Amino acid sequence: MRFKDEVTGKVVTIKPTEKTPEEKIAALVEENQLLKAQNKALSDRADFIEDVIAEIATQVYQ
Repeated sequence: MRFKDEVTGKVVTIKPTEKTPEEKIAALVEENQLLKAQNKALSDRADFIEDVIAEIATQVYQ
């Protein structure tokens, strides 16, 4: 990335900061934990909705 320094008027090149492998791993571990929790929540909700539908069906057909 290049831009002009306002004070000196020189063109300055700055490399974007790269994460270290350890930082990348930590971020991926955190994201993985979040995704697992979301997956479990969705699975629990699907099970609940399935149970509700089964209960409604038993009430309708009595």
